[in-house]
Amino acid sequence: MNLEITDRVVRFEQLEEKFGITIEALYARYEVVDDSPDGLRIARIFFDAVATNGELKETVKVRASAYNENHQLVGTGKEVLWKDRFPGFKSCEILVMNLPEPPTLVRLVPVLD
Repeated sequence: MNLEITDRVVRFEQLEEKFGITIEALYARYEVVDDSPDGLRIARIFFDAVATNGELKETVKVRASAYNENHQLVGTGKEVLWKDRFPGFKSCEILVMNLPEPPTLVRLVPVLD
């Protein structure tokens, strides 16, 4: 089973601006890879990371945090945009693994940690 969840993804544009990137072409889906009781269920978040000034000043991680209907954090994933290896544009995929159900909210946040 595949379920599109793009409408559940929230970007933090002020942080994107602060770290010199924009997130474009966003698409997300929830997948049941194995429907057994302990089967694999994941969220895949696809996007293009584009440097606003052509290059990054620092290495940036884009973190995806998935939440359930009770607003509890149920999983995370990340993509690292290495300053020295970032050509100004990168197509990315973040996996959030082992989700018990489709997330009701996914936060996509650039961070420096």
